[in-house]
Order: sequence, then structure tokens, then C-alpha cells
Amino acid sequence: PPGIVQCLEEGKETDRSILASRKEAEAVIFDIVESALKKAKVHPKEVDVLVINCSLFSPTPSLCAMVISKFGMRQDIQSFNLSGMGCGASLISVGLAKDMLQRRRLQGGKALVVSTEIITPNLYHGNERGFLLQNTLFRCGGAAIVLSNSWMD
Repeated sequence: PPGIVQCLEEGKETDRSILASRKEAEAVIFDIVESALKKAKVHPKEVDVLVINCSLFSPTPSLCAMVISKFGMRQDIQSFNLSGMGCGASLISVGLAKDMLQRRRLQGGKALVVSTEIITPNLYHGNERGFLLQNTLFRCGGAAIVLSNSWMD
């Protein structure tokens, strides 16, 4: 994450601010969303449902608002931000997207599910071994998938 790696330069400290956290979110989420849409051959305006889960970082404006704005998605998109749900939130997100697509059964539809963790505000800087575990488990990254309720996709 940009706010953390800057401390590798002499005289600079880590930046745990909301702005630095948002920069990390943009770097991770924009890349995986672009990749998922490209692989699925889906235009952003075709997405009907957007679900983003991130346990520890839940800003205002939301991560969904950030993605909708960046990719020019439709104003009537159904968007859901899930936070504080831990590692199981990825499965919950896919389930939520599936349920929303099932309700659109006759209309057809596409859902974009994004799962990430933003570590900038929560990286541990101490020396206690037990607390260092989170720094080794969580890294800068995420995953995205496009789901459809059409047999043709």
C-alpha cells in the first residue's frame, strides 16, 4: 500500500490516514474491477448489482460509490457495501449477488462482486509476535467476479 511503503524512504513515516487508505482501495479495487469486466467482456453499464466487501475500511463516500463513479456505471445499479464481517464476507457477498440476480430472473442481469481488505489504517507497527500475525496474513490485494443469471453468458 502506498501509505505504508513510503516509510521505506529515509525520513518518511507511514501514512494511516483516510486519504492513504482510499488510495490503497483505489489501487486495488480499480485494477481488479477492470480486469474482471474485461475477462467477462462486460461493459460497466451492463452491471445491475454491485457488492463490495471490506471488513476494516468502510469510508464515506462508500467503496461502491467510488467504483460506480470511476467506471461510469448506471445510476439505478443496486449497490451493497459489506463491512465488519471478517473473512466469511466473500461468501456472503456472492450469496447476496446470487439472491439479487434471482429476483431479476425474467429481466436477466449481471452482478459484480468485489472482495478486498484495506490494511493501511490497521497495520501493526509494534514488536509483539502475537500481533504481527495480521501483518503476515493480510496483504494488499483483492478479487472480483462477474456473475450472470443468463445461460448465454
